[in-house]
Amino acid sequence: MHRALLSLVMFSSIFLLFAGRSLAAARPCLPTPEMEAALERSFQEFPLAIAMMPDGSLLTLYASAHGTWTMTLQRPDESACIVVAGEDLNLLHRGGLVPERAT
Repeated sequence: MHRALLSLVMFSSIFLLFAGRSLAAARPCLPTPEMEAALERSFQEFPLAIAMMPDGSLLTLYASAHGTWTMTLQRPDESACIVVAGEDLNLLHRGGLVPERAT
């Protein structure tokens, strides 16, 4: 995962920490298995990264080989809500979560 992707996940996590429940309430939500099936069927997107939020919800980034991406927030009731989606996702680093620093 590259720095931009990590930054996106971190920014979204911080944003959702403060606005998560009200933001998720305004977004399309489905039971998690249905959301995953819809993203796969409609956009050929599959889970790329996950992050556990402080409130126990799960942030998931889905992506396709075509560059489309969707971020969902899975709530404790097992429903997943779309938080944000876009195009042109590019991974710059594929070797692990964070590139190692040269010493």
